Amino acid sequence: MSRPRYTFRPSLQRDSHRKAWEALQSVPKGQRNEFLVRAILWMQEDAVLEETIRRTLREELGTACPRPESESTGEKALSEARSSQPIPQEMIGFLNELMKNG
Repeated sequence: MSRPRYTFRPSLQRDSHRKAWEALQSVPKGQRNEFLVRAILWMQEDAVLEETIRRTLREELGTACPRPESESTGEKALSEARSSQPIPQEMIGFLNELMKNG
C-alpha cells in the first residue's frame, strides 16, 4: 500500500499563505511532515476547546444572568448583573460579545 500524498501549493499573493509558507520553510526538511501533522491536530483540538469554553460560558452566564423572555440580547439581565455583582463591566461586555459570536 502506498503512502497518501498531499501537495501544498500556497498562493504567495495571499498574506496568510505567504506566512504559512515562511513558517514551513523555517522547519528543517526532515521534520516538516511532523510539523504539519502537529499543526493540523492542534487546530482541531483548539476548535473543540473553543466550543467547550463557549458552551460553558453560555451555561454559566445563563445561570448567573438568565435572559428575559422579551429580550433576545439579555441587555436587561446584564445591566442587573452589573449592579448586583462585583463583576467589571468590561468582563460582562466581553462575555456578552463572546456569546453573540458563538
